[in-house]
Amino acid sequence: MASTSDEQPLQAFLARSTEEVIKIPAVMDPKAQSYIVLWEDIQRVFENPKFIKNKESFVPFLKNDNFEVLNPLRIAYHPGIVLEVISGLSTRVDSFREPPHHIETASPSEEPKSFSKTVSSVVLAESNTDRDLSSSSGITTFAISDVGIEENSLHMRSQEMPAETQLSLREYNQLFSSYFKAIASGQEVQAAGIKQVMGHHFDRLLDEMDKNKDLQEQLVLIQKQMHEKQDHILKIQQQTVDHVTLIQSRIQALLVQTYELHEFPTPRLFIVLPVKTRLRDKLKKPFSNQFRLYFLCECGAHTMSNDDKTLHEVHLARHGGYVLDKPTEFFEKFGHYVLALLYMVKYGIIAAGLVVPPLANFKVVAGLDTAQENLKYLKSNIGQLVDDAIDAVQDARDKNGTKAGLADDGKDFDKLEALEGADLRHLESYLEVKDQGRALGNLYRIVTQEGHVKWVCFDHYRANYRLSSTQFLQDVVEIHGGTFIAEIGSIEIKVPSSIIARQFYDVLIRARGIQELNITLEWDASMDDLRALCNAVNNANVIRLTVNGAHLEGPTLDLVNRGRRFDPILQLGSNGRVQSLRLKGFEDFFLRVSNSSLVSRHWIRTFSIETEFPLKDKAMKSFQSFLEHCQALTQLELKSNDLYLISTAIMDLVGKIHGFKSLSIDCGRLSVITNFSEGNVKDVTVKIPRLSDLKSDDITFIRQCHLTHLDISYTPQTRDEDRLVDILQHCPALKHLRVGCLATRSYAITKLVISTREKTLQELGSTGLKIFDLMEEQLVPFIYAEISDGKTHIQSRVAFKSDSASFEMAAYVELKNDELITDGDPHLEWVTWMRFSSGCKAMLRSY
Repeated sequence: MASTSDEQPLQAFLARSTEEVIKIPAVMDPKAQSYIVLWEDIQRVFENPKFIKNKESFVPFLKNDNFEVLNPLRIAYHPGIVLEVISGLSTRVDSFREPPHHIETASPSEEPKSFSKTVSSVVLAESNTDRDLSSSSGITTFAISDVGIEENSLHMRSQEMPAETQLSLREYNQLFSSYFKAIASGQEVQAAGIKQVMGHHFDRLLDEMDKNKDLQEQLVLIQKQMHEKQDHILKIQQQTVDHVTLIQSRIQALLVQTYELHEFPTPRLFIVLPVKTRLRDKLKKPFSNQFRLYFLCECGAHTMSNDDKTLHEVHLARHGGYVLDKPTEFFEKFGHYVLALLYMVKYGIIAAGLVVPPLANFKVVAGLDTAQENLKYLKSNIGQLVDDAIDAVQDARDKNGTKAGLADDGKDFDKLEALEGADLRHLESYLEVKDQGRALGNLYRIVTQEGHVKWVCFDHYRANYRLSSTQFLQDVVEIHGGTFIAEIGSIEIKVPSSIIARQFYDVLIRARGIQELNITLEWDASMDDLRALCNAVNNANVIRLTVNGAHLEGPTLDLVNRGRRFDPILQLGSNGRVQSLRLKGFEDFFLRVSNSSLVSRHWIRTFSIETEFPLKDKAMKSFQSFLEHCQALTQLELKSNDLYLISTAIMDLVGKIHGFKSLSIDCGRLSVITNFSEGNVKDVTVKIPRLSDLKSDDITFIRQCHLTHLDISYTPQTRDEDRLVDILQHCPALKHLRVGCLATRSYAITKLVISTREKTLQELGSTGLKIFDLMEEQLVPFIYAEISDGKTHIQSRVAFKSDSASFEMAAYVELKNDELITDGDPHLEWVTWMRFSSGCKAMLRSY
């Protein structure tokens, strides 16, 4: 095996003619910042080396960005691998020419009249023999040995040839097998290198042919056997082409899906590639493989101007990528989606105005925000990295018992569609994001003329928006203490008067590209003022609007419009453009809208009103009428002190809205989120800051709401334990409990939950609780954070077995120092129990 020392790594080589392993020092390439082995060093050790093999694969010479062989010749350093040296007649390899393309057909009994320096072309389409592709499409497995020349026959017919000629002929046969394997696996660079070596071998054989009749017969035999395999190869080629077409059609189905802004807060196109693991990374996260996520720029027909004749092709965003925090969990959730996008980059596709070039032409832009050595590594190894990533995703899915391939029945793409909902919004939680406050991947969000959302790089963003107007808008926003985030087209501003508001609206309309507006009206705006705001929103094509009307004191200045003051706001929902409308501080909103504004059809997808919702008859009737005309609504957020009455009044209405997904009601002491699927309640999550704040009516509501998920943000005290027990015993559908807890109470809460579940199981015979997570207060995980606050931290998960008192538990404990574990210490019981209790796995660390 190859070994390394503290001074210089050594590459192990083995010659075919001997079993002696010889180690040659590897040297550091100062430009590429990676270890290499010089060809001249190999030539000094081995006699007439022709090329290097790694098992069945050809090891190519390293090349520059223009695919030109670097001088002096060199190969990459392969740590831990013994490379095989193939020797031959020649002492030079840089003179190898292209292999022949045709041999004239001749009978074995005839002497060939002449041979041109060409071989029968075997046309092979780029394909992939990954295990999931062949199995999912019924592709016949094609052994590489089927293409080679029969070794026994060749040996028998070549005994009279010189030894060197026999060796060249046998190596040519082996090279042909390796060449086909490289083509079949899509390794174009390796195939090109083997092709060069094959050309040299064939030229040498042609020179010997006229002198040796046996060699002539062998070359005819080679040509005949290659011809016999032609039909088989063409069949495999057609199967591969058909399968690639199948993959591309499914990826096309993914790309043609259109997205509206409320569904698309995060870039959707990305690939995940393995990274070179550094020692400090291994020490920091010893149990995880390292992967980096790279976002893609969605440029295409929508970013091209009328006089632009150059295609805009999808490329890597100008960002160094993000390390995956939890790769195992990430692949469990996004594995099918990631695999589809990797295939998209590997094979290329044209769909929905996007052009994704195949891997050979895929662009790694020079402006990536990453270290120069990483950029060079990514550029020179993009093909291999994509293949390695595909293997990694498949392995991760296979280990979890989930097939990663793109099955013929299309069910995997049903899962891809689901990712475009709530799951994709949580993508950032899996990434190590260091550039907080900036859009992921340094991408800019734009909206096409058709209303579809795309994320593009700054170059393509700049080409589509007038930067002078955008800069002017940014200056106006900053003058008034606001915030303008150009990457996502978002503005947050407080406007003090009607005059300044109209000046701001004028600049807003001229700038274009603003999708989100969060505006606070700091004066008692009249109906005309609200109408001016809504006209500006319509003309600027704002999609997400948040209006704070806390300064709207009353109708004193607008007495004539008392009952319809807020009509302009409500009418925004009928323009077909605004998808999300959030209102803050609008007291008695539904008491001040007219019937005419209610009966119009509204296209709002998300509606939120963050003021106490009045339960007066007129307001409730107006609100119910509004809901009846919101047939595109998917998310509703309300605030009410009476959870039971408000949920009863609207539950049936939202259940009748096709596609409605989420109802959220907040009363301050707790919030209830009800998720729907096809008109039926899917699950109910209750979030409680502190158990001590709950009233008896709240406990009653929790019992009756079919609770499935419970979050408690702050540590339950001893006086709160009865309330927790009551909820656990009277909520049979509860399956996931999360509690934020200080380390000093973690043992008591964990034992309380386990014992209560066991008691409920004994009394009722069943219980729904499957998972119990113990976290930091405010439900913040700390495992991947740097801890230096001088406190002890404990995070754990208990997984219960169905209708059984048995459980498995894993915990991560950060101790301030070893002196804490002493008699009388509050953590002693916890640590002792974790160390000696069956079914528990703990990681203890002091700092």
